[in-house]
Amino acid sequence: MYLKTPMRFCRVLVAMVPMLVLASCGEGDGKAGIPATTQTGVLLDAPVSGVFFESRDGVSGLTDNAGQFDYLRGDRVRFWIGDIELGSAFGAPFITPVELTGSADPSAQAVVNQLIFLQSIDEDENLANGISVSASARSAAAGQTLDFESATFLDDLDDVVAAIAPGNIIVSDIDALAHFYQSYAAVGCSDTLNFQFPGFPACGTEFELIFADEFSGPNGSQPDPSIWNYDRGYGPNNFGWGNNEWQLYTDSPDNVRIEDGNLVITALCPQAPCGVRDGSITSARLTTNDNFEFRYGKIVARIRPPTGQGTWPAFWALGANFVGGSSIPNQQWPRVGEIDFMEVFNNTYNSPAQANIARRSATSAMHWCDERLAPDPNSNCFVQGGRLFVSDALVLDDPLDQDFQIWEANWTEDEVTVAINGTEYFQLDIDPSTMEEFRREFFLLLNVAVGGTLGSGQAPPQGDETFPQTMLVDYVRVFQEADDGPDDPPADPPVLTLVSIFSNNADPTQATAGDTVTIAIIADRPLIAPSVTIGGQGATGISGGGTVWQISRTLDGSEPAGELAFTIDFSDLDQVAGEQVTATTNGSSINVIVP
Repeated sequence: MYLKTPMRFCRVLVAMVPMLVLASCGEGDGKAGIPATTQTGVLLDAPVSGVFFESRDGVSGLTDNAGQFDYLRGDRVRFWIGDIELGSAFGAPFITPVELTGSADPSAQAVVNQLIFLQSIDEDENLANGISVSASARSAAAGQTLDFESATFLDDLDDVVAAIAPGNIIVSDIDALAHFYQSYAAVGCSDTLNFQFPGFPACGTEFELIFADEFSGPNGSQPDPSIWNYDRGYGPNNFGWGNNEWQLYTDSPDNVRIEDGNLVITALCPQAPCGVRDGSITSARLTTNDNFEFRYGKIVARIRPPTGQGTWPAFWALGANFVGGSSIPNQQWPRVGEIDFMEVFNNTYNSPAQANIARRSATSAMHWCDERLAPDPNSNCFVQGGRLFVSDALVLDDPLDQDFQIWEANWTEDEVTVAINGTEYFQLDIDPSTMEEFRREFFLLLNVAVGGTLGSGQAPPQGDETFPQTMLVDYVRVFQEADDGPDDPPADPPVLTLVSIFSNNADPTQATAGDTVTIAIIADRPLIAPSVTIGGQGATGISGGGTVWQISRTLDGSEPAGELAFTIDFSDLDQVAGEQVTATTNGSSINVIVP
């Protein structure tokens, strides 16, 4: 599900914390030989009021407006609404659906189902003030049942909510989890509760959830088309997506579908021999291009990648101005920038020991164009030798395909870090003078490639590759720090750097009528089309975009001789104006790095 309205975490909880802490204070210590005294706890997914409770020794009642219930230390406490059993747990200062369902993970399906149920029957549908189960809802719940473990839970829930809270909207799974996270953070996270909250930010930082797909559609369905696009075929020039990969990308359900709450991407070769770009190997590549693009944030995904010989699964991001096969330089790779949150590849043919390491290795990388090494913005940066990259890997104890792994990346204007299962293994500082690509918006990609640069080390199929090779994706989530999102204007104005001044005359200072004089500039961040005067007159050509621009004038003889001034007024995408810059054809300007 794509959340078009950001959901704020933590900030709304400040007023809740004192109430919850006070509610957790017991009245006795329950020591042996001393009569047990009544303790007080809180039923949480936000304080839940109006729920029946009863302990083994007969302490019973309804949770109050603060979600409080009474219990004797050592007793189990049972909770229910009408004939709907929520479960039981040993009395504690806080009890949540995690304990009531006997789970250890808040993202377990039974927990999520109970969260959805409780939030969907809130009397005023305003979870910010807690969850209230009305008397009429309790009465209507008599004769109703729900199995939170059932595969048909959501179908059953529709009927139950219609019966006990008519008109209420069913809360989505990710919204239910996000709201539960608020309460978890408010009471001190795992310092207070006996579980962690994987897939969400650590406590202590205010975050907004700006994007999430939990892949919770019906089995066999396609991924949400409002979020995901498909790349199809063999890529530009049929060259295996620039990497000499073998597979044909399709949108067939055989290669991409939803199953059991996961996105399933499968590389297939149903019949040998499996060849290179001959249609024998198929797979899928999904992108959020034009549907979801973002700048900076915490990116979290839970993935079970394949590790078979020749496979190359990835979760990554490209600059949003990328257009595959484009002839426009600032739309080409690597000028757009690339962040590889997760790559797994096994190209270790004939080496079982190396294959064992490859199957346990998580790799992350970044690719970009250094315009100092590739100054001509009209040329391909890769061909010019301006492409730079940094990669790093972590070798785990077990093969990555044996279970789901959680990748978590943090991308700020200053750095990118990546961790797997809580262990950081990649970090790179962003140098604004050479890595401006990473201060722009990006889109997400998920794919399973076969062969090619990393998949097979450019070797052709060896005949011992096995298929199918399947990647499972449980969820993808993107968070941004509240009050620190991409729309905040930078404190400093953008800066232009002159790359070159040239003309069809070898010496621009000798240009005469009919000659065209051009300057190439780069900026430290994307610009709105600049306003330019040349020799006191308008430019005859402005091309480029983003951070790379070319500005030219064809001389008509009216210009001053010997020196031609280019005066440029500009602003960035946040409307922050830069200082006026004047470049001249004698090579003098601010920040000249190429004569």
